[in-house]
Amino acid sequence: MGNSWGRGGGEHIRVIDVNAAEANATRGFRHNRIQTYKYTALTFLPLNLYEQFGRIANVYFLLIAILQQIPGVSPLGSGTTALTLAVVLGFTAVKEALEDWHRHRNDDGVNNRHTTVLRNGIELEVTWREVVVGDIVRCIDKEFFPADLLLLASSGPQGMCYIETSNLDGETNLKIRQALPATAELYGEISHLRGALRCDPPNAAMYSFSGELALNSVASGTLRVSNKQILLRESQLRNTRWVYGLVVYTGQDTKIMKSSNKVRLKKSNVERVTNTLIVLVFLFELLLCIICAVGNGIWLTTSKDDATYLMLGSVSPASEGALSFLTFLILFSNLIPISLYVSMETVKFGQSKLIDQDVSMYYGEKDIPCISRTSNLNEELGQVEYIFSDKTGTLTCNLMEFKKLTIGGRAYGEGTATYAAPADTLPPLPDPHPAAHPLPGLTDLASAPFVASTPVPHVCFVDEDERLVHAAASPELGRITEEFFTLLGVCHTVIPEAAPDAPGGLVYQAASPDEGALVNAAAAFGWRFIARTPSTVTVRIYDATERVYDVLHVNAFNSTRKRMSVVVRTPDDRIMLYCKGADTMIYDLLAEGDAINSATANVTQAHLDAYAKDGLRTLVCAVRELDPTEYEPWQARVDAALELEDKARKSELADLAAEIEQNLTLVGATAIEDKLQDQVPDTIASLREAGIKVWVLTGDKQETAIMIGKSCKLLDEDMRLFVVNAGSEDDDTLLSHADLLALLERYLDELGSALTTRSSSGAASREYACVVHNLTSTLSAKLLELTTACKSVIGCRVSPAQKAQVVKFVQDALDPVTLSIGDGANDVDMIKEAHIGVGINGEEGGQAALSADYAIGQFKYLKPLLLVHGHWCYHRIAKLIFYSFYKNIALALTFVEKWTFSLYNVSYTALPILIVGLYDQCLPRAVLLAQPRLYRTGPANRFFSIRGFCGWLLASLYHSLIFYYLGEAAVGQGAVDSSGQTAGLYYNGLVIMSCIVVTVTVKLCFETNTFSWLNWLALALNGGGYFLYILLFSFMGPVFSDLWSMYYVAPYMFAAPRFWFTLILIPVIALIPDVTFKFVRRWFAPEPYVIVQEQFKLGLLAGSDSDSPEGDYRAAATPLLPVSGRTAASTPWPASRFNKDRESSYAYDGAPEEHVRYIMEGLEAAHASPPKHTAAPLSANPNVLARKSPRPSEVWEAAAGVQAVDIPQDHGHNDPRSKEWAEEPDR
Repeated sequence: MGNSWGRGGGEHIRVIDVNAAEANATRGFRHNRIQTYKYTALTFLPLNLYEQFGRIANVYFLLIAILQQIPGVSPLGSGTTALTLAVVLGFTAVKEALEDWHRHRNDDGVNNRHTTVLRNGIELEVTWREVVVGDIVRCIDKEFFPADLLLLASSGPQGMCYIETSNLDGETNLKIRQALPATAELYGEISHLRGALRCDPPNAAMYSFSGELALNSVASGTLRVSNKQILLRESQLRNTRWVYGLVVYTGQDTKIMKSSNKVRLKKSNVERVTNTLIVLVFLFELLLCIICAVGNGIWLTTSKDDATYLMLGSVSPASEGALSFLTFLILFSNLIPISLYVSMETVKFGQSKLIDQDVSMYYGEKDIPCISRTSNLNEELGQVEYIFSDKTGTLTCNLMEFKKLTIGGRAYGEGTATYAAPADTLPPLPDPHPAAHPLPGLTDLASAPFVASTPVPHVCFVDEDERLVHAAASPELGRITEEFFTLLGVCHTVIPEAAPDAPGGLVYQAASPDEGALVNAAAAFGWRFIARTPSTVTVRIYDATERVYDVLHVNAFNSTRKRMSVVVRTPDDRIMLYCKGADTMIYDLLAEGDAINSATANVTQAHLDAYAKDGLRTLVCAVRELDPTEYEPWQARVDAALELEDKARKSELADLAAEIEQNLTLVGATAIEDKLQDQVPDTIASLREAGIKVWVLTGDKQETAIMIGKSCKLLDEDMRLFVVNAGSEDDDTLLSHADLLALLERYLDELGSALTTRSSSGAASREYACVVHNLTSTLSAKLLELTTACKSVIGCRVSPAQKAQVVKFVQDALDPVTLSIGDGANDVDMIKEAHIGVGINGEEGGQAALSADYAIGQFKYLKPLLLVHGHWCYHRIAKLIFYSFYKNIALALTFVEKWTFSLYNVSYTALPILIVGLYDQCLPRAVLLAQPRLYRTGPANRFFSIRGFCGWLLASLYHSLIFYYLGEAAVGQGAVDSSGQTAGLYYNGLVIMSCIVVTVTVKLCFETNTFSWLNWLALALNGGGYFLYILLFSFMGPVFSDLWSMYYVAPYMFAAPRFWFTLILIPVIALIPDVTFKFVRRWFAPEPYVIVQEQFKLGLLAGSDSDSPEGDYRAAATPLLPVSGRTAASTPWPASRFNKDRESSYAYDGAPEEHVRYIMEGLEAAHASPPKHTAAPLSANPNVLARKSPRPSEVWEAAAGVQAVDIPQDHGHNDPRSKEWAEEPDR
């Protein structure tokens, strides 16, 4: 055992003395206080500063602050940058302190919970923080465990108890734990128990534990303990009056704390580009400093003797020029905005709160709001190019309903009367005791809920012509029907929970909705599962006879085996193996030559295919009677395997399970329906129209995946569907590697030929989709080339680990922004791997939502999350970053008093851009939802790019030149009255600074799309605060000696008409080119969203007056119609722009309505197909791996073929831009 105990920490083996606090105290075990906070009062300042100076910008400004301390170097005094940096660092520190204070409060709340411990034979109530290793803890029903405990005894039979682990893994189903028989019998002497436990050291393996318990009162020596006896901290005791447990791990050593590893920090593409911009601006700043320093040296060399008024004396031009480099570095330090990171963090935090508070993404049925677990990725929501989605519970409801079944080759359920049946009479199953269990009569069957029309949860079965009732009572099919329902009632891990208000007085706690539906189905047919102990399962037959089955062994389900089985001893003393699982697995395990298999296998497979085409989830059921001479040696080997170390034990048990699960007899199959969630087809159609590629990765079989794809409008009947069945050389049903490559080559040739034909003939393009079986075995450049040209991709039979591999493969090959969405624990790896992870709080627990960056209630909320909030956040952050650089660079070429200069960033230009970053809307919600194509601005980087930054950079450089030269020309020598008195240098600087503040504020107004009272308040505080500040500072000379130069400057300035004229003139002259450029661009080369803005403001769009969330959705659900009453649909783009025959992968062809009938019966007619558009593959170039960023025009031209109607002329909106676009298609 020593090898299995060598994990983690400094301990090799943990040795614990039972009920011996003094002995355990000498072993250095950790206390039971948990600590999730980052700082203490002593460590806060050094640790927080260390973290903040991990940002290169803060290090840069610290360097500037240090340089300012060198005498004669700083033109801005010695403390301006230091004070500003202190304000920035202090703001962040306060935010961090508040967050950590909440962590301290949460920790204190947990650590001060109360529990009961046994010490020296006395029960004591203590806080959780006082619990120590070796204590025996008593917990009662509904109580959480204060530490990791080894179960010693319980009030349940045979030391059994039930626990819920939703706080650990998000799973709400109950789990069984059972004490060792030797300790369960000693509960009356538990307070006097003595002994020692040797076990694993603390580790993060949540589902693994190995140890040996030696008790003084047990003469049989050491007892083997495993995970079946472990009660983890934060799990909850359920349906059990009390338990006693030995404390094994405490505090930070508990498994939940050990497994709370920090996930990788995700940074958005915008943040990465911003860091690049900072580096580029810094290099530009260094270049300016070098040029200015060289120029200073040259000027000193040539003009030092003439400038006697400077009293330069014997100054060396070379040394003075070199020293001036530092002066210019300080002077130009303002090029990098010191408040940028603080502004970004503030805005992102506020955006996250606005996302959380969006009532349109609130799932009222289950009280689930949208939750942002990070604020780092808000703008990334507006740049998603690929979505990888799970199917079950994500696209579907994961609320299973038992619909159909097959027994003995005969199909039952609605619409199955015409299905094929075996040609010959079935041979009867062997029954050694027919007299003991006679077949039920019709009277017995009448008590079954489905016969009596008694509703049973998760069962929606229709027995046409009572065929199943008569089959159950017939000599031919009675025994096989009995075995089928016995299997459903016994082969599971469901736990019954008393619920007086539920049908039958029981609620089933199942590990998955499928398993719960199957057990409910057995109950509906009269085989009601009523009780479970660690070693038995009790089933009540037709509400009359109770049968107790001894559970001898359980071969658990996992994603590799894709099946589970149980070995039971029946009431008539037979040993039976009941097995259920995927057809691909079970069929390989059927006995060859078995008469029943020969008669039913092919027919049952036909039924399975038919069920899959109806979008139903299927499981195959098979049985085997075991001979005692075979079973007993096998069980002995199982017992020996249980004594092995973890890894070897799992491997040996898997081999033993495969060994016994052979030579099975097929008894039937089940078909369960999982309906689509509300608005899934509409959401997928909108996402595809937005230019997002949707990949669905599911573990279902190929036929089921295809039909679900058609139901949710991922696949259309008009699509050319490429089906790739990948596999290994020894799998006859799938393609070998060589055949796979040949198939991919053929598909690519077909695709290339279609593109060539379309290009030459001008014919409409056909759309393509791809369905791949065993996706990860085909991950290659050729498959990527094929799938990239397809509008939709479905991967079937994909395991949880393979989902993450697919996401990583696409990210590495194409470098797109990816989003993964899922609802279960099997989706966690995929969610963590993608740039953005979205979890759905589903029926399988909350583990996916807990691991995700964003959590939502249903798939439909992904549409507003991306198309609305993603678009807004991306646009707002881009504007904030560009504007922050702009206003700082515009200030670079001016001179002003040092404090006025330093407060420019953090005071009187800070608030308006924060409001814009939080609330600006380039378009309203209704329009963004109704026109998903507007989303393409994000992936195309239309709002945030190096090119856009250069435009703002040029504007800022032009403005700074205007401010300096025109300002100097306007104020001259600063004359303010007829006497010729001047106010000095700072008068001129203050005039220019005032012009800068007004100009950058007006510039921001031009860039703002929506104004609210918050905008006006911010502008008033911004302008009023600035002028109040300079007025007060003008009277501070007597108080602060270094402000004498500012004394009475503001009153002089306010009294001068020249100042007010200049304050109007300079902003107007500076902004004329900006306004002109915006006009020309919006008129002659507008972005599509600009045209939509104009149409919306002119009232040309239906729903333009909608401002409530409900109104927005109503408007978004209707086409954008011209107000004139025309019946044709209108899009915001001129027809001449898109009537050309261009290639596209974005336009969407809606599926015919008849194809939506699969799994769609419960959805409303509001999900009818959208108008059909024309579309084409992504690119004529099949070498999609040679990826490059598209030109802006290429992005919008990708929407070729989308139906459009010219902007109505009867509204006076004769737009010449349509003609210009038509004449210049290659813009």
